[in-house]
Amino acid sequence: MQVLYATGFNAWGQLQFDASSVQEEPDDIDKFTLTTSDGTSTAGTLPEDGASTEDFIYFSEALNGHVIVYDKNDDVVQVVAYDVGFAALSTGGQVWTWGDARFPECLGRDVAVSPADNPGRVTALEDLPTGPIVKLAAGGYVLAALTRGRDLYCWGGYPGRRPMVLEDLTGEPSPIVVLVTADEGNDKEADIADIGVGDGHMIVLTADGSVCVIGSNANGQLGLGRKGKTANGPRTLSSWVKVRDLPSGKDQRVTSVYAGPRSSFVVVTES
Repeated sequence: MQVLYATGFNAWGQLQFDASSVQEEPDDIDKFTLTTSDGTSTAGTLPEDGASTEDFIYFSEALNGHVIVYDKNDDVVQVVAYDVGFAALSTGGQVWTWGDARFPECLGRDVAVSPADNPGRVTALEDLPTGPIVKLAAGGYVLAALTRGRDLYCWGGYPGRRPMVLEDLTGEPSPIVVLVTADEGNDKEADIADIGVGDGHMIVLTADGSVCVIGSNANGQLGLGRKGKTANGPRTLSSWVKVRDLPSGKDQRVTSVYAGPRSSFVVVTES
């Protein structure tokens, strides 16, 4: 059985699947909390042109209102949206990006070779040392790609603004090192099994089952509870921190992580 834990922005009770438990003015959730353990829940809406889930398998909307739909005949395994554009992953592991030309850092490629508003290959993510890209994630003005060998690459940024998540973020896809503090107090570099990107934060699942977070905690989206706050308010983390208050045991393991703009989700498999 799989159970879902959520933390972060909850102004409309959107992280509480039990409608009877939602207060009139619900607070944000600052610690990963069990939300559902059975059934299927759906958020958002489908296009209003008569299309159904049988007609397509990928539907993404960027913050600027642009929508992309891929049908079942396309050579695509994943499509993600960031604030001003999109990225797609092909069955062969190639990454394609397109979007607003005013934000070239998010494209990860030379717009002089291929226009920003047309899908163009991110060649820097090909022929990588640990194999092809197997998953994409995006949020805000940051994009991430995970290789088959569990290396993480990130790129993006807003021209003229300091990066909100990773301080050394650039328009060139670059490998990201995630350091996790082990129980004995030593930092060790982690292999990444899954990745989620929000507006100003990131969440990763490491190969050994740890969940680590970085970035803004303004709405409790890092899931650190009291550890994610200071006397002056929520913390913003510039280095990776391990989330320690998650279910653990021989019959429980985290199998995937996701991020909304100001929220985070963890799926725990129970056997």
